[in-house]
Amino acid sequence: MFSENRLERHKINQQNYTYRKLIKQRNLVVFQTMRQNKLKRRNTRQNLRRYIVADFTEVRILFQFIIVIFMIILNYIINIPLHLRSKQELWQQDQTSSPIRNKQAKT
Repeated sequence: MFSENRLERHKINQQNYTYRKLIKQRNLVVFQTMRQNKLKRRNTRQNLRRYIVADFTEVRILFQFIIVIFMIILNYIINIPLHLRSKQELWQQDQTSSPIRNKQAKT
């Protein structure tokens, strides 16, 4: 009776031990996978950050290029009438202040 009981307890303890061991292993595996997943997430976040920064630098360069082109076009549009007007004024000044024409006008 006593030995059977003892054997039974030993068996139960053995089962508990193997069960605990299995749980430990499983927890270890779960912990390792969680850790790996965490590292993967961190790496993907860092990579995304890098890509986002790269995209923003490209967009910034493109934006600056567009602004420069726009400024050149704007400058050209603003300067065309001024340029034409100044030529016209110069031509009129030449007409009025030309010494030959002045002599002809006086005579």
